[in-house]
Amino acid sequence: MHKNIFDVLEASGGKGPSSSIDDLDLDVEEDLPDAFVKGNTLEEDQRKAAERLQDRESVNSGSQTEHPVGDLDDVPGIHTNLLKILKKIREEQERSRRHLQNLDTKISKILDILQSGENAPKPPGWPSLPLANRDQFHEFEVSMRDEGFYNFAVSHLSVIAGSGKDEREMAISVCKLLFSVELAKTLNWKGSAKKRGIEKLKCGTLILEAVGKQYEGRHSKSKVTGAISDWLRSKA
Repeated sequence: MHKNIFDVLEASGGKGPSSSIDDLDLDVEEDLPDAFVKGNTLEEDQRKAAERLQDRESVNSGSQTEHPVGDLDDVPGIHTNLLKILKKIREEQERSRRHLQNLDTKISKILDILQSGENAPKPPGWPSLPLANRDQFHEFEVSMRDEGFYNFAVSHLSVIAGSGKDEREMAISVCKLLFSVELAKTLNWKGSAKKRGIEKLKCGTLILEAVGKQYEGRHSKSKVTGAISDWLRSKA
């Protein structure tokens, strides 16, 4: 059993040990941590602590650079990059759409020329234009009740008249193709006691749609109706 330090002091008369501290036979190593027993310096402990911190930092850094498949939310700037890619795709789609639309318009015009031009086959009952009198005018109105006949009339007059410098000039060209001077004298746009109005008849709609087909909706309806009215009035 180890000597108690108080026993040693008592044995020495309270004057303290006469020998070295080794005579106390104190079991120091039994009660102190290994680090202190082995004599690690402060510098050594701090060096090891720094190494542990560095190792942990390396592990954390490595885990951040490894992105498992499907875990895209952790990739820096991933949303910005995806938005840029989607924007590029949308721009390409829009360019392709416009290209196809222009191509479709050109094909439609070519088909109109081939199917409705000067030498294109006419539907049964197609008259010799311009219409010479009221009888031919009313027969033409009745014939246009047939959808195929009417659609041919729209395309045919649109192709033959051409676009002119604007929708007003084209409307007058269609009127000249459709009505003889003698017939025009008996017509006007709104109608009156002495003249037949064409605003609500097939012929009026025919002129509007022929111009609209050439201008693809990029025209003023009021300019077209104004041109028709002015031209018919000028033949009175």
